[in-house]
Amino acid sequence: MASDRDQLAAILREHSMPSGESDFPADEYECCADAVLAAGFRPPARLIETHAELDALPVGAVVMDAPYPDGDVHQKLVEGQWFEPGFDPAFTTRVLNLPAVLLWSPPEKAGGE
Repeated sequence: MASDRDQLAAILREHSMPSGESDFPADEYECCADAVLAAGFRPPARLIETHAELDALPVGAVVMDAPYPDGDVHQKLVEGQWFEPGFDPAFTTRVLNLPAVLLWSPPEKAGGE
């Protein structure tokens, strides 16, 4: 999945002037994307609508299940196992109410590690 910076730069580039009508350097949109992100902009939280999408999240991801914003917060422990603070033991993806909002996901490792 592309980073917030890459997605923002692509949006800026897509809505730019046709080629040849601007004297902007080739990396102008990346610079603009960096400035917007440095100012604190973040895209809306991702909505998880299926159990397959939940299963695809990396270990450590944190979601709030439905009804948002009054749902419960859960963290993915291992494949197929989720933890809700204050409750034991962990439970499966199927227990979470959908749609869920992705609150945090571990950063992607460089080089696809």
